[in-house]
Amino acid sequence: MNIAEIKANLKDAKDLMKKEGETLKDPHQHLPQLSWMLFLKCFDDLEKTNSLRTRGYDEIIPKDLRWRNWATDKKITGKLLLKNVGELFEKFESLEPEKGKEMRNIFSTIFRKMPNRISDGYRLREILNIVDTISFSNKEDLENFAQVYRDELFEMVSSSDNPYYYTPRAVAKFIVTAVNPDFTTGDKVFDPASGFGGFMIESLHLMEKLEDSAESRKLLRYETIHANEKDVDTFVCGILNMMANGIWSPNYSLVNSLSKRTQDFSDDDMYEVIITNPTHGGDEDKSVADNVHSEYSSKDTTLLFLHRITKQLKEDGRASMIVPNGLLFDEKGVGRKIKEDLIKDFNLHTIVRLAGTTFSPLADVDMNVLFFDKTTSTSEINFYQMSVPERVRGRGKNPKYSKTKPPEFDDFTEVLEWMKTRKKNPNAWTVKVDDIKEYNLDLHNPLDVEETIDLTPHELIAQIISDEKKTLDLLTDVENLINTEIPK
Repeated sequence: MNIAEIKANLKDAKDLMKKEGETLKDPHQHLPQLSWMLFLKCFDDLEKTNSLRTRGYDEIIPKDLRWRNWATDKKITGKLLLKNVGELFEKFESLEPEKGKEMRNIFSTIFRKMPNRISDGYRLREILNIVDTISFSNKEDLENFAQVYRDELFEMVSSSDNPYYYTPRAVAKFIVTAVNPDFTTGDKVFDPASGFGGFMIESLHLMEKLEDSAESRKLLRYETIHANEKDVDTFVCGILNMMANGIWSPNYSLVNSLSKRTQDFSDDDMYEVIITNPTHGGDEDKSVADNVHSEYSSKDTTLLFLHRITKQLKEDGRASMIVPNGLLFDEKGVGRKIKEDLIKDFNLHTIVRLAGTTFSPLADVDMNVLFFDKTTSTSEINFYQMSVPERVRGRGKNPKYSKTKPPEFDDFTEVLEWMKTRKKNPNAWTVKVDDIKEYNLDLHNPLDVEETIDLTPHELIAQIISDEKKTLDLLTDVENLINTEIPK
């Protein structure tokens, strides 16, 4: 199925959901609700493909729960269909994992938390029929769906009041490329706030070129990449997104990573590589805030996640996290304490200051990428200031990324090259730790001394007139002084 057909089908399905009324009155629920059906169809297509390719393949879920055996009978509709789907959800909830069938955990997790919000059985039948026309049976089908679904996710979050968990794919690819995880050396990658799985997907794409056997393929795809997400709608969308992008059995858990006490961490909680962009600006419950030592207790999501990463990173491990400017200049309390730890106990070697509109139109906030490892203490921090590239500048004085001109991976070429060599660059500078005061890391490029003032034409002419008046007043004062001190 081509991209245009997939787009049309998804639009038709969501248009039907708009007619549901109270049970689906929030339009942000439409895609997640559609996604539990797409997930079941996608999984069934992949299972059928595996059965054809592998003699004696034992499918993961029981026969009566497979899409082809319950969703495709068009005669079953109305109240009977709703009854059948209710029973289906209950059976999925009670699925127990078995050796080789650990993916059952995903099913039981989803259908324990995700309700069916479609109350009209005839409408549900129409939607199921649409979903059934979408194919996931081969690589081209999956790639086409993945492209469309990525756009659907962006559309959903761009109209949301809380869009920070969405990381532009180009940014995710940049960070993964910079950190460079390598499963052949034993790296396990973890994203504690995974959202739609962007960092997991980019990690797979980076490392799959290292696969050289069936064993290494299994190691990468089933044991290397791990993630958590606390929101069920986001979790369902993330599962489908990852499956469409080649992670068919993700180690993905529906859990708030902040809910476990740091004192209870075991070896299983430790990772060689941690990469994340948690929701910023959020306030956690007191019960979550108290899952850390008292000196780190906070309701601020950013602070809690950054502290947690420092507790889950293995010796010689490396990490990266996107943080807002507020953390950099925070000189008090928990924020200061965490930065002190990063500098004293870790090597906070690089801070990349992203262009101010990198997250536009979702959020016009200044964001930064921290890169650090657990090797030595920090002696100096390398900064790099990114700017909006020429391709999006146009004629305006204030160029911005936008919905139609989002970040592209090529925008990060120069900074990636700089990270390899650390050569002097007009956009880069280095600060010795001894020169940092009060752990304030909101440090700007010392070479960027030109101050840009953006004024309207009216403001500009008023400013010129004001300056000229000041000059005239000064000349008048000088003239009076001369007349007083030097008689004619």
